[in-house]
Amino acid sequence: GFVIYNDMLSCVQWCKYARKCVGDQMYEQMMEIAKHNKEKAAKERAEKAVALAGGADAVLRAAEEAVRKGECQWCLELCDLLLTIGVNAEAARRQKAVALTKLAAYETSANGRHYYLVCAHELENRH
Repeated sequence: GFVIYNDMLSCVQWCKYARKCVGDQMYEQMMEIAKHNKEKAAKERAEKAVALAGGADAVLRAAEEAVRKGECQWCLELCDLLLTIGVNAEAARRQKAVALTKLAAYETSANGRHYYLVCAHELENRH
């Protein structure tokens, strides 16, 4: 056999009457299943994208190059792939912090700049 799941939202995820329709216990179970499926799908997509790009080391090199070119948002996306699959995670965290700090330097909104810097700080101080 094989496992089939779809990426379509279950009605339990979007219907405001879902809890009443299926009951509290079933609602909680279905929402937990949906969360698990979403996380699994994200990891599978990241694994395939990293493999397609030539592996985790190639993705990390591309992230570093993106920062050098000033493509900080692209760097963040590449680092997120590595963080999702848990490969080269420490280096990806450091590189993501660098990109966030550079984005903060160009942000004109004080709130936006603060957000970037706090995210970078959290990544740098994570153990």
